[in-house]
Amino acid sequence: LTSCGVYQRGEENEGVFGFLLDDINQEIRRAARLTCFGCKKKGACIGCNVRSCRKVVHFPCGRKQKFITQFTEMFPSYCQDHSPTQTLCVDSDFSLPQSCSICLDSIDPVLSYSVLKCPSCHASWFHRDCVQRQAHSAGLFFFRCTLCNNKENFQKEMLRMGVYIPE
Repeated sequence: LTSCGVYQRGEENEGVFGFLLDDINQEIRRAARLTCFGCKKKGACIGCNVRSCRKVVHFPCGRKQKFITQFTEMFPSYCQDHSPTQTLCVDSDFSLPQSCSICLDSIDPVLSYSVLKCPSCHASWFHRDCVQRQAHSAGLFFFRCTLCNNKENFQKEMLRMGVYIPE
């Protein structure tokens, strides 16, 4: 899904969920020549979606290197230098102690790879790992902000920030 050289050209019942075997084999041959930015071994197939960027990683190395993969449409991936970011709303009140709205552990309210916020209520802060676990548990139908209950904007923003939401 996240490999940048293979596309779903078939129907869902063809090949591997629409990915044709010839295309998969061709991508394996292409990736065998590419060196991973993280571990420096061959076989990397996930590249930064910015054309001028040459960073390529294996999927697990991408997680360690803070790559963000958007699990929508063409499954674009972005390196840490080019990844999407969130903006901080000025009406947030930092006088109160901040905590993750899922695990309730304290959280430093500074947007980063591992700290996300709700785009609607601007009061919910999340550890990336917590919101990913919630998405896996809740799925597309029930995944929403734990504080304001917003579903549409929350899901859209979490997908943009690389959170996978299963159907």
